[in-house]
Amino acid sequence: MRKIYQVALDRSFKHEDLMQLRNGIAINGEVIDVKEINYVEDGRNNEIGIEIHSGKDNIVQALFEAVKYEIKVLDRVVLGGLTKKDLPRGHYRSLTEQEIINLKMI
Repeated sequence: MRKIYQVALDRSFKHEDLMQLRNGIAINGEVIDVKEINYVEDGRNNEIGIEIHSGKDNIVQALFEAVKYEIKVLDRVVLGGLTKKDLPRGHYRSLTEQEIINLKMI
């Protein structure tokens, strides 16, 4: 399932570390495929957007720990086809009929 996260790190993220994650990195003997990773537009050099399809627990944290960064803020912004756009923290909304149909197809 497609998951997109916005990550704020403890310091500026080096381009060579971004490329290392983009090319895949081994964690516990398994290469984790990062579908997309880039700096957040209009963000600081420590704000990264990352898309993965892995279902492993704490995989985003493990990816950044593997390249020696600490995550200060981790925010999942997309899960499957669902987004939380314009949804304030701590609130929820009902799914649309189309979203329910799309989830049943996964």
